[in-house]
Amino acid sequence: MSTTRPAAPIPEAAGEQALLEAALFERIDGIFDYCAHPAGIHSVLPQPNHLTVRLDPYLGRTDQALPLHSLAGLLPTCYTGDKEDPEGPGGVTGRLLGINERGLHLGMAGNTASATLTGPTSDQWQHHLAEHRAWCTENELAPLWDTPGLSEPEAADRAAHSNWHQILAKSAWLGSGLLRRIGLFHTVASLYSLHYWNNGDD
Repeated sequence: MSTTRPAAPIPEAAGEQALLEAALFERIDGIFDYCAHPAGIHSVLPQPNHLTVRLDPYLGRTDQALPLHSLAGLLPTCYTGDKEDPEGPGGVTGRLLGINERGLHLGMAGNTASATLTGPTSDQWQHHLAEHRAWCTENELAPLWDTPGLSEPEAADRAAHSNWHQILAKSAWLGSGLLRRIGLFHTVASLYSLHYWNNGDD
C-alpha cells in the first residue's frame, strides 16, 4: 500500500500567482453581459506557476469583443486630466509581458506571476491593444502596464490602502481557486450568466 499522497487533480496557485489569478477572475468581466460560457471564460489550463485562460470572443448582446473589454479592467492606467480623481490607478498592477501566437501574456509588477489569455490571434490581440491605447489617450489615461516595476501612482495607492491590499492577498486563494475550476459552472449546469463581486474578505 502506497503512503504517497496523490497529486491534486487541479494544481493550486500560491502567493503572487494566486493574487494575479484572483485579479483576473474579478477583472476579465465576462459578467458584464451574457457570454457563451459563464464569466466569458471558455476554458483554463492550470499549472502550478502559470494559468492559461481562453476567453469567449464576444459579450452576448453586443458586438463588443470580450478580450478588448477585458483589457480595460486588467491593464493599469493613471488619470492625467485636471478633474479630481479619488480612485487612484485603474486596473490591477498587471504588466504586459508580450503577445505571440500563444496569446497575450500578463504578469505583475515586481514578481514572477504569469498568465496567458488566449482566444484571439496575435494580430487580433495587437489590434485590441492598439484600440485600448487609443481609448486611454482619448480619456486622459496614462498606460502603466509598460512600466517594469511598480509605478509611482501604484506605489502611492498601495501605501494609502495597505489594509485593503492585505485583505486581497489573504483572500486570493478563493478567486484563484474558482478561476481554476471555472469549468464546473458549465459542466454541471447550463449557465450563461454568472455574477460575482469582491467585498474584500467576502
